[in-house]
Amino acid sequence: MAKKKKKGEKQGNDDGGAMASNEAGAAPEGALLEQLLAAERIKEMEAKNRTLSQTNASLSAKLAQQQQDQADVFFHLHRKIDQNQETIKSMEEARAVARDEAAAEADLLRAEIKALEKEAKTRTSAHEDEVFALRQELMELNEFAKQKSKYEAKIDSLETALEKESSQRTREVADMELEKVREKERLKQDMLVKIKETKKALLRLTEDQLDTTTKRTILENEQLATELQYQSRETEKLLSRLSTLERDNAVLRRKLDLVHSEKLGHARKANLYWKLSQTLQEYDLEKTLKSTLTELSECLRTDGSTGIANARAKRLRDLVRRRKTARSRDPEPLPVWQSAGDVTKTSTGVKIAAPTAIVFSPTRPLGKATSRRRW
Repeated sequence: MAKKKKKGEKQGNDDGGAMASNEAGAAPEGALLEQLLAAERIKEMEAKNRTLSQTNASLSAKLAQQQQDQADVFFHLHRKIDQNQETIKSMEEARAVARDEAAAEADLLRAEIKALEKEAKTRTSAHEDEVFALRQELMELNEFAKQKSKYEAKIDSLETALEKESSQRTREVADMELEKVREKERLKQDMLVKIKETKKALLRLTEDQLDTTTKRTILENEQLATELQYQSRETEKLLSRLSTLERDNAVLRRKLDLVHSEKLGHARKANLYWKLSQTLQEYDLEKTLKSTLTELSECLRTDGSTGIANARAKRLRDLVRRRKTARSRDPEPLPVWQSAGDVTKTSTGVKIAAPTAIVFSPTRPLGKATSRRRW
């Protein structure tokens, strides 16, 4: 703003100088006066300009200070506003929490109020029932109070009648008891008379039978005593014999156990010996079969005739057949030659059908062999 004012003043000075030169050219007399006036005016305007410049500088400083103050105020206000907004937000959250708590508490209070109302209704109905019952009882009591005099008079009359009837009953009972005692005495006397008569009759009857009955009883008692003594002796004999038999039975049981154990040992030994003998027989038969086959092969290679070979093959078949028979009788099968092949003569030479053999398996026990054909 100060620069613009200076430019305006310079333009005004230039305009004033131009006007002065024109006037000097037109009228030389007043040119000097006008120049002086113009110079004074210029000085005044320069002074004003300096004053305005100073004022402008001070105002600019004040404006900068005010802007700085205003910026500080704005910063403070913005910070305050932010703090207030945070406070408002926290207060709103607290308000929402308080509202929720108030709603929950209100629900609880409503539930409690409903429960209290229900309880109050229940108590009220119970009290009403109790009041109704008490009123009914009070009405009955009032009715009874009204009829009390009548009831008392009736009770008095009934008590009087009861006393009269009680006294009459007492007299009747006394008379009946007296009559009963008299009847008992009469019956007692009659029974005594009858008992005496019966006793006399029984005495007359038993006097004749007493001697016979007594003698019979004495004889029976003696016979029973004799029989009891005999039974006692026989019982003692039986008990002694029973104890002897029990001892003999225990001894025999021990002997029987020993015999059973010996039999078991002998059976095990016999089984072992039988297995060993069967193994040895099988071994001997195997050796015989092998030697026969060897001789048969040698004979065929040397002689070339089939007669001897057939004879040896027949012998081999007999051995196999005998072994089959022995196996059918044996309880446990052992490895044997099952059959021997026939000897045949072909154009290319002599051919021997190999026998089928049962060969021991190293992983199987004796008597369980696998069958295979060897050529």
